[in-house]
Amino acid sequence: MNTNRMYYQANNKNLQKDVQYTILDQVTLRLLFRRMMHHVKRIFTTLNNLFHSVTFGTFAHGRTPWIQLTVIGLIIFIVLKKDLHFQLKMNAPLSTATSITEGTSTRTVEQMSLLQPVKLVESKPEVLLHTNLAQDKVEDYIKRFGKIAITESSKFGIPASIKMAQGILESQAGEVAAVRVFNNHFGAPMGEMDYGSAWENWRAHSLYLTEATSPFQPLLKFGMDYKKWARGLKDLGYSNQPSYDQLLIGLIEKYQMYRLDAMVK
Repeated sequence: MNTNRMYYQANNKNLQKDVQYTILDQVTLRLLFRRMMHHVKRIFTTLNNLFHSVTFGTFAHGRTPWIQLTVIGLIIFIVLKKDLHFQLKMNAPLSTATSITEGTSTRTVEQMSLLQPVKLVESKPEVLLHTNLAQDKVEDYIKRFGKIAITESSKFGIPASIKMAQGILESQAGEVAAVRVFNNHFGAPMGEMDYGSAWENWRAHSLYLTEATSPFQPLLKFGMDYKKWARGLKDLGYSNQPSYDQLLIGLIEKYQMYRLDAMVK
């Protein structure tokens, strides 16, 4: 009895193994592909029903599903494009500038190079106190002539900040007619001739301040002290504005143009 029972159990196990092997043998790539297509059709049917519910049956009489698929694709593309644009905007760097921290305040200064303009301060347009200079115009002027100011300072010993401040103040950041007609950025003392370019005017101004017969030549002893230069220019009569020195100093400090002096080699 026990022998028959053991034989039955062993035979039954072998039979189960044979059945399992037979089922696995029947699982072919064709069968898997048909099952996959069945699931794809179910997914498509669900999406199709969802599409009709969203569009209130507008495309229900179409002969092919390509119209629905095209509309669905366009909707998905628009949504993804907006999301991608938002992510790129959030992740984009603020600028190629270098951040310099002083105490609790952080300001932006671009590195000097032959390809990049000089930018000392990142700020919003506004009108300067005691002048009619728009701040964005001043910043554009600094970008344009920053390298020239540094070059002239290196060659002639005039603080780059002083030359820049004089150019901005006398030309109203390049907006006066004398700049457009004669390329004169430095006011009445330089108004005796027509300059071929802004660079020629900047060089003539450097020579005017430093030549041996110039009344301003003694100011060279002040080195890069822009405050003493500003007061000296006023006292020696460069301009008839009573607060000329304060206007120059105010511009230099507001836009941190003393950083130009630090770049002079």
